[in-house]
Amino acid sequence: MKLKQLTIKKKLVLAFVSAVIASTAIISYMSLSQARDIMEKRLLENELPTTLTQFRDTIDSEVNQLQSAARQLASNPVMLDIINQDITSAEETRVIKQLNVLREQYDLNDASIANRNTGQYWNQNGFLRVLTREKDSWFYNFLDSGNATMAQVFQEDNGELKLFVNFQQLNGKGLAGFSRSLEDMTRFLNQFKIEQSGFVFLVNADGLVQLHRDTNLMGEQTLSDIYGGQARSLLQKGDFNLLDTRINGEEVLLASSYVPSMDWFVIADVPAEEVYAPLNETRNQILMVSVVVGLIFIVVAVWLAATITKPIQYVANVFREIGEGEGDLRQRVDINSQDEIGQLASGFNSFVEKIHRLVSDVARTGGELRSAAEQVSSQAGATQSQSEYQRDRTVQVVTAINEMGATVNEIAGNAASAASAANQASDDAASGQGVVTPRHEIPSLAWLMTWRICRK
Repeated sequence: MKLKQLTIKKKLVLAFVSAVIASTAIISYMSLSQARDIMEKRLLENELPTTLTQFRDTIDSEVNQLQSAARQLASNPVMLDIINQDITSAEETRVIKQLNVLREQYDLNDASIANRNTGQYWNQNGFLRVLTREKDSWFYNFLDSGNATMAQVFQEDNGELKLFVNFQQLNGKGLAGFSRSLEDMTRFLNQFKIEQSGFVFLVNADGLVQLHRDTNLMGEQTLSDIYGGQARSLLQKGDFNLLDTRINGEEVLLASSYVPSMDWFVIADVPAEEVYAPLNETRNQILMVSVVVGLIFIVVAVWLAATITKPIQYVANVFREIGEGEGDLRQRVDINSQDEIGQLASGFNSFVEKIHRLVSDVARTGGELRSAAEQVSSQAGATQSQSEYQRDRTVQVVTAINEMGATVNEIAGNAASAASAANQASDDAASGQGVVTPRHEIPSLAWLMTWRICRK
């Protein structure tokens, strides 16, 4: 349907509704965009970095504490003197006692000390064994690494997983290590939740999972195995790294923070749907409010359109009645307002008043013209009768003139003939007079003949 074919009311309603829908849509879009930006900023620049930093700092503090204790143990001159020689049972008792004190102090599963040169290894239970490269690769790998500290997940023969924090004297013989059960660490890890189901876990510098709520992934899966090759971007040593990706069709926010004391990374896994759940709820509320406000404005638009167009329709009906009815110019539009519609009605009334006066004047003039025309018609009838009479008299005169002309022509012809005969007779008389009579008698004879001809 073309716009030109719409009534003013429909156009007004369409304009109001379009304006309401457009303004509501724009405001809703801007509100949702700003809300999303604010939420993303709050989450990505505040909450998530703060949570990761808090967890990282807690882990870092715990590990630093253990590393500090391990450093003190590995650097303890008394302990080094004992493990550097063949120790007696009394000295071994002192070592075991010291290890148990540290174990109780730091709430550890194990406290151990070893001789880097001989491989002799003690824990809180006493002397265990001499470490060998075949059975204890972790020990020799640590020695060969050249690093003073090491943190790793270690699985005991009984299957128990432990987190070991070790310190070695790079220029000495002491090596000390502490361990905690991963169950305790996992419980500690699970205390940190983001939104409803977001969680954190730990990976080493290579991305291998070290501590996870799913124990089947620890030491078996890497970040790339779980989240794809793009997850390698999280292994950048910094306070905060972020990756927005999709896992099994669902959007997931991944974040990481580097733990310097362990050379590990704290990884946060947060479903984007949960992150934006408040935004979605706000969006639904905005949509509901927008729909309600839109409906209210549509009702108001229809009412306003009817209010505006009703007087116009009334004026149009008056025009139609004047044009299609008996043409009663005495009709007027009631003026109930001083707005544009009232001005239109006032102008219409003024216009009709002028037309009414003009038509009245024309009607009065028409009556006068009709009277004058009747008089002219009467005079024209009389004139016509006189003209017919004059015509008849004229015809008679013309007939008489024609007859007179014919008579004159005939007389002229006879006169001409008489003249000719007279001339001939005169000539003949003259000739005869010259023969038989004297000259003075000739005129009398000619006159006599002429008179006779004229008598004829």
